[in-house]
Amino acid sequence: MTFRRAPALLAFLVVLSSCSQYLGAVDLHDLQSDPASQLRMPATDLLGQGGKDRTLTPDGPSMAFYGGVFGTQASKEAVLAFYERELTKLGWTRYNRGVNQSTTDLRVDGWCKPRVTFRLAIVDQDRFAPRFDSSGRRYPTIFNADLVGVDSGEKCPGR
Repeated sequence: MTFRRAPALLAFLVVLSSCSQYLGAVDLHDLQSDPASQLRMPATDLLGQGGKDRTLTPDGPSMAFYGGVFGTQASKEAVLAFYERELTKLGWTRYNRGVNQSTTDLRVDGWCKPRVTFRLAIVDQDRFAPRFDSSGRRYPTIFNADLVGVDSGEKCPGR
């Protein structure tokens, strides 16, 4: 190999290494197929649902996510207890690393398994817009329950 080709090879290796986390990542179908995506706390209304497949952007990989926004008459503590119990039954490990709190969240909790994080966020209804009371129903607790793909190199404790 000549030294004139070295910069091109170096550039190729940099691009390849930045894409490597994307190559082993889960996609939207994987998240939708996960039993945790079907968890619904009883007496909870689905207020919105969505997801996005993984993509490779100029800024790097953007991981897949899938989930929903729910309203319930239950307390925040009851919501957390339900998901803690049910996710543990499904083999998820409690792990808050990698779950980010947004400006509309009062509290965020996380669980993991290889290549996926489950994010449960209790919504601050005073800061969240649009508000989910247009139907006339009021909910003491509104929360997000989302599955998020993670970097294939990210480790889940005990796994």
